[in-house]
Amino acid sequence: MARAGIARTFQNIRLFADMTALENVMVGRHVRTHSGLLGAMFRTKKFRKEEAEIAQRAQELLDYVGIGKFTDYKARTLSYGDQRRLEIARALATDPQLIALDEPAAGMNSTEKVVLRELIDRIRKDNRTILLIEHDVKAGDGPVRPRHRAGLRQADPRVRPTTCSATRR
Repeated sequence: MARAGIARTFQNIRLFADMTALENVMVGRHVRTHSGLLGAMFRTKKFRKEEAEIAQRAQELLDYVGIGKFTDYKARTLSYGDQRRLEIARALATDPQLIALDEPAAGMNSTEKVVLRELIDRIRKDNRTILLIEHDVKAGDGPVRPRHRAGLRQADPRVRPTTCSATRR
C-alpha cells in the first residue's frame, strides 16, 4: 500500500509504545529506503547516510504535525492527541498521495479536535488527498468537518461525498 502512495491511520492507535516518537516516524520512512538488508547488517556508508536522512526527515515531520519537542519521548508517554499526531506523522513518512484517516478525532477533547483540523487542512494544502472516515456525525460537522466538497466533485465527476445515516426506532 505504501509503495503505491497510500497511507492510513487506524481507529485504534497503533504505535510502537516503547520506541521514541522519532523512531516511530523513522519506521514509516523505511519503506522508501534503498540500502537493503546487507547494507543494514554491515552498516555501510550508504546505509549510514540514508539513516541520517531518514532521521532528519522524521524530525521535520514531527515538527510539521506539532510535536517536534517530543522527539526523544517514548510514544506511550505522549498524550492521546499527541499520539494521534504521531501516527499521522508516521503515515506521512511514506510520502503518500492519499492518506486515509480512520476516525482521527475519536477520543479527543474539543481543543485537540481544533488542532487536528488545522493539521488536516495543512496536509490538504500540501496537495495530498485525504480520505476522512468519521462515524461521529457531530465530529464531521464540527472541528474536523470536510471542506471543499464542491471543488472535489467538480475536479472529478466520478467522486462524490457520501453520508450514511441510520434511522432510530
